[in-house]
Amino acid sequence: MKSKSIYYKILLIGIIVLLGGMVVSEAAGVLVPPSALKQHVVPGIEYCKYGPYLGSMIFLWNYTNNDQIYECFLSGNIQLINAVPSSEFLSSCILALKELSTVSVYDDVTYSFLFFQVNFKYYPENNTYFRWALSSLINPEFVESQILCNGLKGVPSGLYICPSVFPCLASNSTLISELYNIYTTHESYCPKRACQYLKDAGLVYSSSLGEWTYPNGTPVSIPIYVQEDFYNCPAWIEMLKTDACQIHFGKNLDIITYPPSCLVTDLLSLKYGLINFGYLSYTALIDDDYHTLGPLAPSCSLNCYVNSTVNAQFTAAYVKDSNLSQALVNLANALVDLQWDEPWIILGWNTCITPAITNNYYGYVTSPDEGYTFTYTDIHEGNTITGKIAESMGTTGYEAPNFDILYCNFFSSSEIWDLGVPTPLTVPPNDPTPLALQPCTATYNVVPIHNVTVEGHKIVNGEEIIYCFVHNATYINGRPLTALDYNFSIWYFDMPGYCPSNNPLGLNLNHVYIGNYLSIPVYVNYTEIASYPMKLIYGSMPGLVYSCVPANNPYKLILYFNATGFCLLDASDEYIVPPCLYLNYKPCQYNPSYPSHVCLACNGELPGGFPWYIYEWNYSIGAIVKPFVGNFRWNPLSCTYNVTAGSTATVTTNINQIITSPYIVVTQTGKLIKTAPKPCCPIANATGYAEVWAYGSTKPIEKLTLTHVSGNQYEVSVPTSGLTPNTFYVVFINATYEAPVTVDGHVMMLPHYAYRWYAVYPYSPVTVKPTVSPISNVTTIFKCGSKLTSYTPPTPPSVVVNSSLVTYTPPAAPSVSSAVIAMIGITVILALVGVVILIRFK
Repeated sequence: MKSKSIYYKILLIGIIVLLGGMVVSEAAGVLVPPSALKQHVVPGIEYCKYGPYLGSMIFLWNYTNNDQIYECFLSGNIQLINAVPSSEFLSSCILALKELSTVSVYDDVTYSFLFFQVNFKYYPENNTYFRWALSSLINPEFVESQILCNGLKGVPSGLYICPSVFPCLASNSTLISELYNIYTTHESYCPKRACQYLKDAGLVYSSSLGEWTYPNGTPVSIPIYVQEDFYNCPAWIEMLKTDACQIHFGKNLDIITYPPSCLVTDLLSLKYGLINFGYLSYTALIDDDYHTLGPLAPSCSLNCYVNSTVNAQFTAAYVKDSNLSQALVNLANALVDLQWDEPWIILGWNTCITPAITNNYYGYVTSPDEGYTFTYTDIHEGNTITGKIAESMGTTGYEAPNFDILYCNFFSSSEIWDLGVPTPLTVPPNDPTPLALQPCTATYNVVPIHNVTVEGHKIVNGEEIIYCFVHNATYINGRPLTALDYNFSIWYFDMPGYCPSNNPLGLNLNHVYIGNYLSIPVYVNYTEIASYPMKLIYGSMPGLVYSCVPANNPYKLILYFNATGFCLLDASDEYIVPPCLYLNYKPCQYNPSYPSHVCLACNGELPGGFPWYIYEWNYSIGAIVKPFVGNFRWNPLSCTYNVTAGSTATVTTNINQIITSPYIVVTQTGKLIKTAPKPCCPIANATGYAEVWAYGSTKPIEKLTLTHVSGNQYEVSVPTSGLTPNTFYVVFINATYEAPVTVDGHVMMLPHYAYRWYAVYPYSPVTVKPTVSPISNVTTIFKCGSKLTSYTPPTPPSVVVNSSLVTYTPPAAPSVSSAVIAMIGITVILALVGVVILIRFK
């Protein structure tokens, strides 16, 4: 073990040296994180939305196996392990980590469950009795001990809701009782009942053959695909064979193991009867269940499951229900239907295992969604904001993420993309659900509208969602983020889903005018987008018919929806990209299948700065992500000038334009690419001023001149004679400079902005210098009244057999009691996660 540790330590040191590690040093002063972050682990509700406090983060995906990750973590060269690869550790390794005083392991139950997906294309898989029979063969005790490592990696449960994860839903005893009733009656472990249900499904046991057959005597064969190295693959196989053999069904199971790299192929082939491949994650039930089980089914579910009742319920909850109470009623009815219909056979709800080094590292924030990796804003090394942290994203078995992250759907590509691309709203780590949406780059207001016509669109019962964007947010290249950027993003990527079917005005989809941006009229070919879509940004605002940015206010955007769904606010919260980069290409060019495919990363043109940006990308090793010191949520207290009261503080800053992101080192083919010899350009022609604010306010106390010293260095002199001693003050620097931008072959000089935030603390000589005061952000708790309704799930359908087999109709399924369902609560994000892939439906 020791020799391995030394080997892996040498390996990782080489990696870090190769990737480099530029630190942030934008100013003199005291570069320290606030004292509020002097905890190794911070509860999600206490997270600080300002920051970040790291000089760089290194994401690694070059390991060949989990043993390497484990050994490098023990050596201290990796400080954080992503939840997905850590779940593949031996339970003994996780238990050993929990015993170390320098390690914290997040291992709470999260929003996702382990399952078998059933293919509804075939009989008997598409028969409800058959699915109940298979569920009745799942032994919870075996699942807990052999697959979930005696509860370390999750809790056994066959329910579509985990009460411990959703306390608001757990308080609805009627709902939970109904789900338990369905599960206990039809799906809980009972081999005897499973035998009867196989008969009810139309199958016949042949004592002469010692196996089950179709009515015509043909032996049944159920192909079950089990993913290698996922949650103890041999245990899944043993469980299936052992319990099936109790009712002589073992010979009818054709168990096939497959590597993670074949997941997509096996899913799309639809050759499986059952397949396991990851988790279904519930963090926004209404939202993404609509996109999966609503009108887009079965294309999104990849198992031919279509339930018109569930479809209608999710459609009503997502598009039609204008208030939360009614939306939750439809959601509850759909959940009961899903529990009854059993499109997935749930084994248990898993934990989000995330190990983190705490030796001299602070500010890990807990989140039930992603453990310690939901937000990196609070993490810092020691008593500085120039430290670095290394995180393992997985092994080469997961495949390295594609730096063409506009198209790629690998989970780490998505996570890295999310670090730097802005959205109007955000959610806190303690409640990462749509109910907890709060302003980020914009505030919002929702206004009902009735019987109006907007630009030719007749809106009988609709809504306006009005976004007002902050005025001090910029991308890493210095261009400001405005409402025009979001308006461009919405129509450029066809987020309303005009193509291929939603075309209310009979537009020529080959040539749709979406507005003027940077004085250039922009047209989009929506037909091409349908043929060459993106995976991360595409079609997510149903009901949007028009949008408007007032001519006199580029920071205000009005969205007009011909719908009233409570979930519209969440649907309207999407990625924002800068037109100055994307106007040079057509949306379809980001799809690798397009003839003139473009990879923005290879051109060094990825957006970023909210609050991170991708500094360097090495396909075979990893990526470096750095904080953007000009991000609008930079904490001024992290760079504080302590000066004697009455003296003058000289605040210095460097202004650089980040013109290339990322800096590509090695591509997938092994080719060396350098997108630019130097990604940062020093700015020597900036002009501007500084304002002094009382900390906690944005009202200027005085306005000061920004002086150019030399090169990219600037300074401002802050007299403190008029400031109250022993009090923090913010020094806000507002600088502007002209720089060229190439758009559609035209070079134009455009204004760019550099914002910087510092703090000055004029202290009295007789007073001890204070530590920085804590900054907290307590999430608003949403409370909704429950609403009761009566609902009865449908009866399972009659058997549908292959045309070559004898037709057989089983007895009617037993009825289920009426459900009186009330839900308070929480909406969910349904992300279909495989070991090698995260499919985002939004």
